[in-house]
Amino acid sequence: MTLYLCHLLQFLILYPAAILCFLPMKNQLAQNKMKVLILTFCVLTIYIPIGAWLVNYTSISSNLVLFPSLILFFATYCKMVKSNFGECLAIFLQSVTLLSYPADYALGVDAAIHPDETLFDVCLDCSVTQLIFSLIFVLVFGIFSRHFQSVLIDNLKGSRVWYVFLPVPLIFLLLNILIQPHQYATLYTGRLFFLYIMFLSLSLFLFVLTYIIFYFVANELLVHYKTQERIRLLEMQEHQYVTQQTYMDESRRIRHDFRQSLYALSQLAESGDIETIQQYLRNYASAIPKNEITTYCKNVSVNALLNYYADLMTENNIYMKWNIELPDKLTISDIDLCSMLGNMLENILHGCMTVSSSKRYCNLSILLRHNTNLYIVASNSFDGNVKQKGDTYHTSRKGGHGIGLSSIAITAERYGGVAKFSHNGTEFYTDIVLRQ
Repeated sequence: MTLYLCHLLQFLILYPAAILCFLPMKNQLAQNKMKVLILTFCVLTIYIPIGAWLVNYTSISSNLVLFPSLILFFATYCKMVKSNFGECLAIFLQSVTLLSYPADYALGVDAAIHPDETLFDVCLDCSVTQLIFSLIFVLVFGIFSRHFQSVLIDNLKGSRVWYVFLPVPLIFLLLNILIQPHQYATLYTGRLFFLYIMFLSLSLFLFVLTYIIFYFVANELLVHYKTQERIRLLEMQEHQYVTQQTYMDESRRIRHDFRQSLYALSQLAESGDIETIQQYLRNYASAIPKNEITTYCKNVSVNALLNYYADLMTENNIYMKWNIELPDKLTISDIDLCSMLGNMLENILHGCMTVSSSKRYCNLSILLRHNTNLYIVASNSFDGNVKQKGDTYHTSRKGGHGIGLSSIAITAERYGGVAKFSHNGTEFYTDIVLRQ
């Protein structure tokens, strides 16, 4: 019974591993948070006693059962979150590597208590120590994961920085495996025991330091991304200003010439030259500027963005049916709102470009109701080709959809709302609700 308990405690390490994996993904779950929590808990609660029983009553090594369990968990983990493979693998390897330190420290404690035993001897003291250390690591590093890494996961979607960083946890994990002594007696040769503890501590320090550096670098990338969003918005506002100024200058010139035009038309009318009058009017009409700024709403930033994309859609023969009702001030920041609308309209533009010009359309409604809920509803044509994982749409450059969709959903959740995406044949739907 004691032996089975030891094995059971060894397998309980899967609980802290699951916690460290899911904490950075708290906003990236494919299902409801409570549903994921309950499902994970139930599966592990069933699997852990079975795995411990297999090790206890067969000759199978605990590692031969534990490692495949981690692989199976990772495969399930990828299905339960909306992040891409690189992000999932980065967080998974980080969690496994981090929890290898409690295992190695537990071996050191076990070697101090039972110096005559080996690594492969199952000991209750070692199992309990490993579990306690693992829980401490979860409490300490879980705070970092929840409050800092989750922000990076949410905002650095699809970034190659996650793939670049993959060798780091692999190197530290390999070192932690290689340092494990097969015979505890080895640690009592000279000062090896002291060196073993010092190496582990130094390795842990470097591992944490590396992740801190990584966080600051990634955070700089995030700041850069947000800065680019602001620059993008300013460029759209500048585009609106230049267009409006051009229109005003042209209108001023036309008004200045209007009196002379009336005099000329009067002379032509007296002479009865109808053909010349018609030609004169056609020339006059063609001189009237056509690039007037449309006032879609009272919000200056949103209006600039809508005019920017309206010009692009007009140039690409996309039929637009828009209904915009927005006040000049919202509790939602202009940067967040414009970033969300920009991503959405960018997707719509790319999607429409996949079909012939006669089939291109974009329907858009932005309405504020009861001064509490902001509704953004859009539909557009596309070729019907999508990359979909459950209810989640992934990047498809050909069809455009998937680019920025996760960012839209995250922004909506930040404001207590929700963003849903769907399609039916060759029509794509975007439904967003934000709370004021």
